[in-house]
Formats: sequence, C-alpha cells, structure tokens
Amino acid sequence: GDWEITDFEGHGDDARRVVRVTVRKKSSDMLVHWWRSCVKGGPEVDPMTFEDRSATKASQAQTTWAQAQAMFRERIANREMIEVDAHTSDA
Repeated sequence: GDWEITDFEGHGDDARRVVRVTVRKKSSDMLVHWWRSCVKGGPEVDPMTFEDRSATKASQAQTTWAQAQAMFRERIANREMIEVDAHTSDA
C-alpha cells in the first residue's frame, strides 16, 4: 500500500492535515469480497447497503454457484473409469 500526508481543508491556521492510506486487496477474477471495516476495530459498514451490491444479486450469485456445483458433481459421477498401467518398465 501507499501513504501520504496531505493538506485537506482550509488555509493558514484553519488548515487540517490528514494521513491518506491506500490499501490494495489481492484480486480474484471470480470473487468479490467486501470489507466491513477498513481497519480492525474501526467503524463498520454493511456491504449490502452499497449501491452496486444487493441481496438480490447475492442470492442470484449463490443460486448460480449451487447450479455450477451440481453440474460438476453430476459430470464427475457419470465419468467412466479408465485403467492406467502405472508399472514402469525395467528397460
């Protein structure tokens, strides 16, 4: 991450300074993980209140994930066994 000290508001004696911290999460192509709080013990926010996050979208994602898992299990259950000769030759 990065950090910097910057002037925030006001001028002269009324000016305030802040420390701005930039934190980057590891990204995943198929997974979005919302943090409830920026720092441990800090104020929390319910991610379901974010404009682009809703209970409907979360429910749809869970349904899609469950369907994908069911399809995978079915495909695995219907796989035919293939015999493989694991012996090595002494040549």
